[in-house]
Amino acid sequence: MDNGSVDMAPVPTERELLEDWMRVLTLLGEARPVEEIFELIARANRHDEPTGSIRVVPPCTHEDLMRVIFALRWSQHTRTAEANAHMVVDLMLIDRVSRATGETHSEVVRELAAEVAAMTG
Repeated sequence: MDNGSVDMAPVPTERELLEDWMRVLTLLGEARPVEEIFELIARANRHDEPTGSIRVVPPCTHEDLMRVIFALRWSQHTRTAEANAHMVVDLMLIDRVSRATGETHSEVVRELAAEVAAMTG
């Protein structure tokens, strides 16, 4: 780049994304308060670690820098909102399967994890 450099973390593979999702489902399968689940999910999927950095060097205007910061914040907020919406739906689906089969949430998630592992293994 002429006006800076980008040093971002690598894009996760499909397998890594599935593993993150299975960790989330495993935590959703446990009976815990929602706040605790969110904290455990963030820790389990390393969401509290920095994901990369951007170094911008002149000539770059303040407005350009502010646009970059706004875009990154928007992207992170959107990704977080999507993940939260997916967790709510996942939990509803786990609960529905649990009621239909008579299995516990943990059993449903364990079976799903085994199927996903077999599919991606």
